[in-house]
Amino acid sequence: MCTDLIAKSDRIVQVGMQRRSSSGWAKLAELTRSGKLGRLKVSHGIASKPRGGIGHKEPKDPPAHLDWNLWVGPAPMQPYHENLVHYDWHWFWDFGNGEIGNQGVHQMDVARWALADATWPTYVLSVGGRIKWDDQGETPNVQMTVFRYADGRVLFFENCNLVSKKTRRVSNDFLYEKGKIIDTGKFEPAEGSDVEKMPDVDVKMGPGSGHFGNFIAAMRSRKKEDLNAPYEEGRLSSGLCHLGEISWWLGKEKTWSDVKDPFEDDYANEQLDRLNHQLTEDQGLDLSTCKMQVGVAMTFDPKTERFVDAPGKANDLLRRPPRPPFDVPDHA
Repeated sequence: MCTDLIAKSDRIVQVGMQRRSSSGWAKLAELTRSGKLGRLKVSHGIASKPRGGIGHKEPKDPPAHLDWNLWVGPAPMQPYHENLVHYDWHWFWDFGNGEIGNQGVHQMDVARWALADATWPTYVLSVGGRIKWDDQGETPNVQMTVFRYADGRVLFFENCNLVSKKTRRVSNDFLYEKGKIIDTGKFEPAEGSDVEKMPDVDVKMGPGSGHFGNFIAAMRSRKKEDLNAPYEEGRLSSGLCHLGEISWWLGKEKTWSDVKDPFEDDYANEQLDRLNHQLTEDQGLDLSTCKMQVGVAMTFDPKTERFVDAPGKANDLLRRPPRPPFDVPDHA
């Protein structure tokens, strides 16, 4: 609906994907389009920052200054408790979708941006779990998700809240035919590559300094094409986060250490092995005592924006019926 409304209006709508206004990130996206490193095979996003358990908070009356009905909005009405307000709502399904849609959506956007004009994938599978903490949170705190596109390119995404100063990462890696770029700036040539250092490319950014400056400049020009981060880019990248969570949510629980090579992708399975080692060595976890949710591998139709040959509930989860009176129409 928002896409239609924006198309029909002269309104300037920017999304908070701030990296879209960074020339450094823009150069990485342009590098893919240039073809100087060959085909981008895997675009890898990482949003792994430390977050502790949130414990348990009992229901109580909301504070007098808080309009609880308005805060809950279209979500199902439920008792107030202090783990919801004002930040930890991210870890509850009625209000958030975990780290993948919190910090993760920013790295997800970069990963999709670098795939050059990628919109919806044709395949998704997500695995992970909420481990170590005995708390009230519901969303996974360790998760890996694979998206595959029609041309075979892969977007791989990981988020892990169980990290140390050494293993924490909020970044992106890119694997090209002629080499890989790690942490957005370290280039490693592939064996036999004819490229020894990261090529330089020119980028054209929208007017204005920084993300806020770009928004103000576009409001003044009234030109939607001046925006670095138009609405549709945010819709697609945040949509990927939801597709991953739907796969995970529909999955089956297994003992973590019993899950071997769940992905149909060598790179993804290698990353899971690396993560398992990190959880064991860095966090001291016994993975035979942890539970992993192995999601459902599903096909997605980019044209209809619906799952194909998937569990019936999958498409129901694409949109939640809102709680009246917070109804949102299907069409503008």
